[in-house]
Amino acid sequence: LARAMAALMESDVAKTVLANGVRVPMVGFSTSFFSEEGVRVPERVWSSMPTALDAGIWHVDTAHAYGSERQVGDVIGRYLMDGRLTRENLFVTTKIGHPPTSSYHDARTQYIYDPAVSAFDGILQDVYRSLDNLGLGYVDLLLLHWPGLFDAPSRFPAGWKVPPLSKPAARKKRAEMWAALENIYERKLARAIGVSNFTREHLEHLLPLCKVLPMINQLEIHPYLVQCEFVTFCQTQGIHVTAFAPLASGKANVLADPKIKELADSKGVSPSQLVLSWLVQRDIIVIPKSSNRGRIAQNLRVSTALLDGEEMKIMDSLDRGLRTVTDPTDIP
Repeated sequence: LARAMAALMESDVAKTVLANGVRVPMVGFSTSFFSEEGVRVPERVWSSMPTALDAGIWHVDTAHAYGSERQVGDVIGRYLMDGRLTRENLFVTTKIGHPPTSSYHDARTQYIYDPAVSAFDGILQDVYRSLDNLGLGYVDLLLLHWPGLFDAPSRFPAGWKVPPLSKPAARKKRAEMWAALENIYERKLARAIGVSNFTREHLEHLLPLCKVLPMINQLEIHPYLVQCEFVTFCQTQGIHVTAFAPLASGKANVLADPKIKELADSKGVSPSQLVLSWLVQRDIIVIPKSSNRGRIAQNLRVSTALLDGEEMKIMDSLDRGLRTVTDPTDIP
């Protein structure tokens, strides 16, 4: 225990500063655990999250749709009770407003698409449930998980069809959901607020309506989905970017790419460390997930100055437009 506490006190993960001055660790830990069949496996949090915390990764990313908030809250509670961490050490992100899917059986997000249900009130109720699950009085970052209802029949319960929603109606719902996040922020139930899976079109419509601008946009970014132009757009708007699935969730064998392996070998690092360092050098926060102790420790050891300009271009050139989750560009 003493060694673990010493390691925690000495941890020094690079941080970035949001528009409101909140500091975010550049390396986080994702609790989005799913089986190959797409079934939620939140019980993996029990063993993997303590490993991440002991390694010095204090930025934890969860979501109501992951079904892992209760497990995350329990682990946090044990560390707070034992004095191994303080609440101020931790940076906790959660997300609400995910469309109903076959794996999200406890979704109460009809407010996303049903004109008869208040999106503002629906978001507030989801936030309260998330805080209860986590056992926390506030979260450090609250994100709107999706900009609206996606059309992905394979992800929906059998026989369920996407309700028709016009673009004006979808935009109205999105504005109501964001207004609810602003309300949560003003009441200090979240230290920072942002969005996830928002495209440039979604942002360009939303930003003029905001009292508080989104501080982060969490996106799928990895070597085969580079998103250079969109990342630059977000950053010029003062919106920081977080990369989820930064290693492509193990799909497409990204880490075996010959150019990645060659660069990693030349730097004396693992392919995953190279990829995460490439993202951090772009001022992108990363939230890889792993249940493996060795990989978790590797993920922490990223560099903000590993690659030179030409090497960064080599990494950028690997883009294939490959998505491992639903494409948000189809959301009206």
